[in-house]
Amino acid sequence: MVGATHNSNIVFWEEGGFATQGIEDVAERGVNDDFETEVNTAITNGDADQWLQEAFDEPNNASSGVTLMNIEVDEDFPLLTLISMIAPSPDWFIGINSFSLLDGGNNWKDNITIDLFPYDAGTE
Repeated sequence: MVGATHNSNIVFWEEGGFATQGIEDVAERGVNDDFETEVNTAITNGDADQWLQEAFDEPNNASSGVTLMNIEVDEDFPLLTLISMIAPSPDWFIGINSFSLLDGGNNWKDNITIDLFPYDAGTE
């Protein structure tokens, strides 16, 4: 599972949008290098704050989970984007796009659990 904390000035992927090379590589082959470069460019440009990467506890298991620890967010970078390939599909992935860690009252959410759904990167 890879991703970033960021602000609303950038969208790394969105339903119905075109996949970047980084998203395509993660979705098709589970290769994170180009996506990490995209996130690092956003960090340099001031639109992202942190690259996130964590392995699933049981790779290749449909009920596997992942826990992201030590994520630091602040009011400038309250959004979370995550993505991971679904193997052995040609270009499907799971993820969340620009999920706000702030609630509607501008307070930090105490605890979140997110069910992830499959998306088609549309590259194959």
